[in-house]
Amino acid sequence: MSVNWAQLYADLSAQLQAHVDLPFYQDFFVNFYRAFIDGARWKLYLSGLRMTIEVTVLALIMGIILGVIVAVIRTAHDQQRPGRHNPILFLLNTIGTIYTTVIRGTPMIVQMLIMGSIIFASSRNFTVIGTIPWTLLLVWAGSLLGSHWRDLIQYNHIFLMAVIAVCVVATVVFVWHRRRRRNAS
Repeated sequence: MSVNWAQLYADLSAQLQAHVDLPFYQDFFVNFYRAFIDGARWKLYLSGLRMTIEVTVLALIMGIILGVIVAVIRTAHDQQRPGRHNPILFLLNTIGTIYTTVIRGTPMIVQMLIMGSIIFASSRNFTVIGTIPWTLLLVWAGSLLGSHWRDLIQYNHIFLMAVIAVCVVATVVFVWHRRRRRNAS
């Protein structure tokens, strides 16, 4: 038995346009189909995911390179012979120490606020415009789930219990390993 998803979407969309109140799962299907499948929008999501992964890998590589450079400079500075100090190494070590202190000592949210409101201030308007759809999606999902919470629990009760069980087991394993490590030392 194969399901014609496009026909199901067309039928449910017609019911929505006729102001028929659909159950949660059918309404979710219509909205999911409209957001991902209709008009091949899934390609846009994949393109965005690819770009996110590329930026993440590039940031990771840059962070590793910068970290290695700072570590080598600081180690070389600390291993100089007494009485023989290289002024260029001293300057680079000072810059590396300030960089490390500022980055490690500043909470991530403060760094993000500084980046967003000072460094990338000229492109902030585009960022705000880009976050509006996601914010609206999350607000819509929260209001939808709020009004259909009982349906969600009814359909996902086993899944929720499995997630809770995994969290409990992970907590127990973490505490057990921590106590075992503490007793060993």
